[in-house]
This record gives sequence, C-alpha cells and structure tokens, in this order.
Amino acid sequence: MVAIIRQWIDHNIIHHVAKDIRADELWQKSESTYEWQSTQNKVSLIRKIVNLEYKDGHSVTEHFSDFQGLVNQLTTMKLALDDEVHALLLFSLLSDGCETLVVSLSNSMPNGQLTMDIVKDNMLNEEARRKELGISSESRALVVNKSEKSWKR
Repeated sequence: MVAIIRQWIDHNIIHHVAKDIRADELWQKSESTYEWQSTQNKVSLIRKIVNLEYKDGHSVTEHFSDFQGLVNQLTTMKLALDDEVHALLLFSLLSDGCETLVVSLSNSMPNGQLTMDIVKDNMLNEEARRKELGISSESRALVVNKSEKSWKR
C-alpha cells in the first residue's frame, strides 16, 4: 500500500515522507504537507490581490478581470470573501487619483455597507466620465501641482 501512495506523491515533497513505512503515517504526513502548500498558495494569492493596483488610464474592465480571477482562485481553495470585504479590497486597490470617488461613494452609502455591484458600477461610470471629458489623473495632478506652486509663491 505504501508503494502505491508514494507513486502519486510529488517529487518535491517525497523527502518529507521517505522514511515512513506505514500507510496511515505516510498519508497523514503527505496530507499535512499539501495543506501547508495550500496555505502558502492562499497567502501568495492574497499578496497578489493586495499588490494589484489599478493604474489610472488603464481599462477598469481589465482590472476587474485580474482582480476577480485572483478572488476566484481563492474561492476554489475554499477561502471565500463576503461581498463587503470583496468590495472594500477592490476599493483599496484604486490609485490616489480615484480618492474623490472613494470618499463620495463611502459617504453616500445609506447603511455604510458597500457591495461589489455598487463599486463596479461606480468605477465604470467614473471611467466613462473621464473618457468623455478627456480627463486623466495625470493631467489633473499637473494642474494641482501647478496651482500649488503658484499658491506657495
């Protein structure tokens, strides 16, 4: 039985179970090793989510797709995020140029609870508004810097 189990164990972790001669011990060690790797994978995915920053001028839809892909991977690992945490994470990934959107949307929530649908709709509306007006956060930042310089004089 031990030989059958060993043939299905990945070569990267075989050294963890090489000395085991009883099937139950071998099974428990390999199970705990794979659980540890699963935890490592979850940590890695959460880091990727936290480091996934929306860059002004890039497609909001592509950002949603990247974000949702990582969240879906967490869900398949049985780590589901509730809707509000999902929305807050997405909001936290926005650049400083979107701070006005974050503040206004946060203040307009009747019960203070954000949902993914609300965040997505408002981000898409903001992207459409900026495209329509030809505004990018870089150009707005230039105006702010210019006015700050003249104000300091």
